[in-house]
Amino acid sequence: MKLKVTRDELLERLSNIQNVVEKRNTMPVLSHFLLDARTDGSRITATDIETAIREPLAAEVETEGVLCIPARKLFEIVKELEGDVALDSEDSQWLNVSSGKSSFRLACLAPEEFPSWPQMEEAVEIKLKPDQLETLVASTIYSAGESDTRYTLNGLLFHIEGKRLIVVGTDGHRMALMESLSRSTSIPCGRPSRKSSFSMYCETTFPISWPSNWPMTARSGTKRKSNRPRPSKA
Repeated sequence: MKLKVTRDELLERLSNIQNVVEKRNTMPVLSHFLLDARTDGSRITATDIETAIREPLAAEVETEGVLCIPARKLFEIVKELEGDVALDSEDSQWLNVSSGKSSFRLACLAPEEFPSWPQMEEAVEIKLKPDQLETLVASTIYSAGESDTRYTLNGLLFHIEGKRLIVVGTDGHRMALMESLSRSTSIPCGRPSRKSSFSMYCETTFPISWPSNWPMTARSGTKRKSNRPRPSKA
């Protein structure tokens, strides 16, 4: 594998995956990212098993190849460089990094050890504006659990009904619901897009249902007012 990439491009892509890369070293391969260098478009992939992120990488590829590279080490190296970065590897064990008069050699892992990207036979594509999704999450995440032993309660329920997207959060004591209109379609899953993409481990069941006597009147950009009386102050 042999390619050349600008310092700013590589630094931005490595910065985007730092929050996903495993830092506890429970599995050595999770502290690495997968670099897939192709002449028709390169990409990097990182995962901590629960969340996966794939970023496109604009690079001049001379020789195609795939390699597992230590994410944090390469990130720290690239931050100190000034010019374009050349990556060169003749096997799956070592990567040569050079820029100007600086050169480094990193121990790598075989790409076969890296977890595969989650595959689905058919998926539902939901199109939302970024601020719309932010509102849905921000208006419900406060009700989700933080370290509940019922692991499902630590996440949010995304329920799709036609063009309606309902997001629910609860910790078993309180519950929040927001609803928004979205464009959703069933699409076949083929070759992953060269654009940035994410994948998260999710549960298919939610243990608590919305109380039938609570009105489902929330809409995107508004908060549902509770009809329950507030406790009086002592």
